[in-house]
Amino acid sequence: MRTYEVIFILSPGLDPDAAENRAGEIRQTMTNAGVNVLYTESWGKRKLAYYVKKQNFGYYFFWQVEVNNETLRELDRMMKLQDNILKFIIVKGETDAVGQATPFMASERVKEVKEIKEPKEEEDEEEEG
Repeated sequence: MRTYEVIFILSPGLDPDAAENRAGEIRQTMTNAGVNVLYTESWGKRKLAYYVKKQNFGYYFFWQVEVNNETLRELDRMMKLQDNILKFIIVKGETDAVGQATPFMASERVKEVKEIKEPKEEEDEEEEG
């Protein structure tokens, strides 16, 4: 079995909880078909680079899965049949990167840390002066 990375975008018409629930349903369907989901990330609602199916926003999801060749074809077919999926891509992944945060999520965490630290530093300077 090989490791693959799956990125898909759900319709923005869903609220955040419904998008997470829909992703969970898709994951359950994939698991029932023999796909082993190793790692998941939810990137939230983001603006698309261009309109897809008359939408310019979508809920992004990243998964690392382990699957054999026959099941991979079935996975591709299942993703095409899902109504709420605007776009998806399946690429061969690196086995040593399984379970690690993607560079996208790592950069988001760095932004969050910087935003948290900046106000505290300003408060410390005000207390000293």
